[in-house]
Amino acid sequence: MAQKVLTLGEVFEWDSNDIEESRFRDISLLFAEFMGGGDPRIIPFDLFHEMTGVFRRYLRNQSTSVSEFKKYSDRIPSFFARAKKKQWAPDQLLSEGWQDFVQKVKQELREAKEKRPEKRGKEKRYLDLVRFFCRKHLEPNDIRHADLRAWVDDCVIKDYRGYLSAREAAWAFEHHLLDQGFIEVNPKLAKRRKKFSISLDEFPKGTILKEEVEALLKYRMAPPKTWSLQDNEGADLDDDEDPRDSSSQTGEHEDVELSKRRQSRAYTASRLEDIICRLYGFTQNDADHRMEMPTLEDLFTEAVFKKYKKFLVEEREVTARSVFNTFQALIGAARQYRRLGRRAWHEEFEKLLDRETLDEERKRRRKRACLSFDDLEEIPDQIDKKIQKIRERKPSKLTEGFFSGERIEFQVARLEMQKFLMIWMLALAWPSRNLCECRVDPQNSGKVRDPNLFYEAVDEKALPWVYLTDSARESYANGGKVWQFRFSEEETSGCGPVHWALPDVLIEPLKAYLDHRGKLKEFAKDKDADTLFLNTQGRSIQQTTLDHLFIEITLKYRGKRISPQVFRDNWAFEYLLLHEDQFDDLAPMLWHQDSRRTEALYGNKPMRRPTSEHG
Repeated sequence: MAQKVLTLGEVFEWDSNDIEESRFRDISLLFAEFMGGGDPRIIPFDLFHEMTGVFRRYLRNQSTSVSEFKKYSDRIPSFFARAKKKQWAPDQLLSEGWQDFVQKVKQELREAKEKRPEKRGKEKRYLDLVRFFCRKHLEPNDIRHADLRAWVDDCVIKDYRGYLSAREAAWAFEHHLLDQGFIEVNPKLAKRRKKFSISLDEFPKGTILKEEVEALLKYRMAPPKTWSLQDNEGADLDDDEDPRDSSSQTGEHEDVELSKRRQSRAYTASRLEDIICRLYGFTQNDADHRMEMPTLEDLFTEAVFKKYKKFLVEEREVTARSVFNTFQALIGAARQYRRLGRRAWHEEFEKLLDRETLDEERKRRRKRACLSFDDLEEIPDQIDKKIQKIRERKPSKLTEGFFSGERIEFQVARLEMQKFLMIWMLALAWPSRNLCECRVDPQNSGKVRDPNLFYEAVDEKALPWVYLTDSARESYANGGKVWQFRFSEEETSGCGPVHWALPDVLIEPLKAYLDHRGKLKEFAKDKDADTLFLNTQGRSIQQTTLDHLFIEITLKYRGKRISPQVFRDNWAFEYLLLHEDQFDDLAPMLWHQDSRRTEALYGNKPMRRPTSEHG
């Protein structure tokens, strides 16, 4: 016999004038409002149990003081006690499939805690998803990755959770499902779960492979002023080899591509290290067919690359785009390094890689540019409304806590940064790398570093190359200072140096934001962070964190996931709507050196990639 579903209206006397009963009634009415309206008396108490955590968050965000928040939140435990007197118990309505799933997850977590007692985990998050999907009448074998993604989006849009919190909960839940054999939730992930990468620290000691990889990474990160011809002479020769006998004369090797050498950032070098570690891990992955790799040259061979490509495509089902990017990074690093250099087989191997055509890339960019520019322009005002709501809170006398004066100031400063980030991108749409790395403070850890964003007179030597607004040109003519930004060739991704006067529309928002940025640094763990945008710890923001921040902002305020690159696509398409076919003007705004590339990515005519390798 099916168990009776207890409702909120059955937990207490709805029409009673008793003070405690009226508090329960007020909580029920607030919960119904939180859930979108309706009669609270018919809401299942299990739903209240499922949503208690996010309901507390809602009460906290809607309250203007600690006393207002505690007036309701402190009564919630009594509400549960009253329900238990009515024979209610947590999760008693879960199906047998979900009860079995929960028991196995609990056992897994107990065993994991015994192995690593020092590790603190948020163990009960999976129960939120169990209750949600059970309420939707879905069993464990019904869940798909798209369902989890939709759950994450819903959490952020309704402000139940932050994006990272929801994403981590969904990720852990997905792995619990895979652990119990529910592979259909994500068949591709099921194939990729077995890790094969070997970290650089774990490379074999009896070889020079580790030292050679470290030397390659160091070479890639070396600043141009330290480069010398000796680094590159005889790139394809052993130390005891005569240049006249070089195998390059037989066509087996060719010279290092000196003209294409560029200094790699630490982030880029870290990615290259990760790719090499995975390549080496692949060669050691199969115990029965393990390959001996004593040197870097043994690892960077055509035979190894072909086997690795087959492994990625057939066994791991990695996308063609990711496979292409993997080998592009490896071959690009080899061609610019004296111990490896260009090989005759590189070009033939590259022909084996599936590459996205320009038409396909353009279609992909148009498809993912899923928000109109009008929608994006509304975001700063929406954030500002939230800021005003927070400013209405009455600071408590406590020095810590959600309602403390410092916490309120910090929340306002964080939202002001998000608002300014959107205003900035609506005006300039920078690459995400430069959003992360733009320096505004002249000092970092006591070392002077020239800021990228500064308020100074325009350097006459730079004048022929700097983009000046009308007001900046007038200031320059009168000998005044101008807000401007400048990035060297090493600080941009293949587009050469960039130097612009700041658009007028950004000057006042920038001045206002810099005051709030000072507040963020007051609460920061890293007082020396010199970048324009900061993370929650007050440190320089990383690219992954920036991506997550963009997704959270656009999901919360416009209901769609938008990354910084997609934002740029939206920006470019909007510009072309207003200025049809003006690719020569759009190219420098997107930091493209060649307007033909801009037209290829954002125009309407079918295009073909240049036949030259690096065109």
